[in-house]
Amino acid sequence: MTELFREAGFAVVELEDQPQVVVINTCAVTAVAEGKSRRLIRRTVRQHPESVVAVMGCFSQIALEEARKLGACVVVGTRGRRSLLVGVEQALARGCAGAGVFPPDRVDEGGEVFEELPQLKQEKRVRATVKIQDGCDQRCSYCIVPTVRGPSRSRHPERVLGELESLVRGGYKEIVLTGIHLGCYGRDLGCSLSELIERIAAVPGLRRLRLSSLESVEMLGGGRLRLLDVLAAHKDIICPHFHIPLQSGSDRILARMGRPYSRGDYLEVLAEVRRLFPEAAVTTDIMAGFPGESGEDAEESLRMIEDCSFADVHVFGFSPRPGTPAAVMPEQVGDTLKSARVKALIEAGRKSRVTYLKGFFGQRMEVLLEHVSKEGAQGHTRNYIDVSIPPERCLAGWQSGMLVEVLLCEDVLQKQWDVCL
Repeated sequence: MTELFREAGFAVVELEDQPQVVVINTCAVTAVAEGKSRRLIRRTVRQHPESVVAVMGCFSQIALEEARKLGACVVVGTRGRRSLLVGVEQALARGCAGAGVFPPDRVDEGGEVFEELPQLKQEKRVRATVKIQDGCDQRCSYCIVPTVRGPSRSRHPERVLGELESLVRGGYKEIVLTGIHLGCYGRDLGCSLSELIERIAAVPGLRRLRLSSLESVEMLGGGRLRLLDVLAAHKDIICPHFHIPLQSGSDRILARMGRPYSRGDYLEVLAEVRRLFPEAAVTTDIMAGFPGESGEDAEESLRMIEDCSFADVHVFGFSPRPGTPAAVMPEQVGDTLKSARVKALIEAGRKSRVTYLKGFFGQRMEVLLEHVSKEGAQGHTRNYIDVSIPPERCLAGWQSGMLVEVLLCEDVLQKQWDVCL
């Protein structure tokens, strides 16, 4: 979207610079995210009364009229995003009264294609993100994403490769492939994520390829080529950092959630990942307080964290989303109990992370420098360990985007690493 505006002659500025236009990309995956979106729209309208406030994304997909009532001049949903620019130009020419509110596209079961937007040409970060897939067909009982994002649709491989090659030529050392349901890539095009990665691996000059999130059942699949085998065959570029959502350690709750695996299935995939990538950082999502979750179910999730030795755990409480089966399930868990379970899972995840990180004391690892200043340097290893380098140990000539080798040696509990060079 940034590049779309740049191509139309706009300059990108900071919010405190009193911009003519403010674009807010909203979320609705949880009630908390939806509330943040509302507050951000309201606050932006209040603090920037002279600006055209344009709203897009998942919240506006399901609450277009509410976004308008909150003060947005231009509103679109999750598709047809180029119309946002049309509405903004109308608002600048005629005022908010003449701006466009574009009804969100109806979510159909088929017939949609991946919506192309301009390739990013200016980026401050040292790793580039390439979106290759959108939408989801899985329909877990708690999830609103298929409703707001529509069916799974994939970006054409030639477009993916063209953008990726351009980014590598531009100096990016690391590329991150992203999607709403990344493992579904290619099913609508007659290809697969495995086949795409095989082609990406042949791009000259690519140093790191990171995948944003994968479902456990998809890692042992992949059609003609098993995904894990393809990843292992290209260890020279594949970052050994895999985000594999779990959601619950209880088979009973996984079934109620509509998740397509059991606790045992998940552990089997994890064992295979660690056989092929012994140093892999495996991170996950776990939900607390799903309807019907008993004390024993909650304990099974805690035991699962211990059994899996996760490098990090993202914990969130169940949030009833309108129109989803779980929102009206019986045995809803109260907020107080849900909060206590969230805290217990967070603490278990913290301990698991500390144990994982301690295993890298004394190892030399490659770090991609992301920030270099007189205060020191910061970056991440291939398995996404956050490394902090004090200024006295930075070498002359270090710049953001460089790959350097460091010896990790202390302060794991603060998630910060000192280094010995």
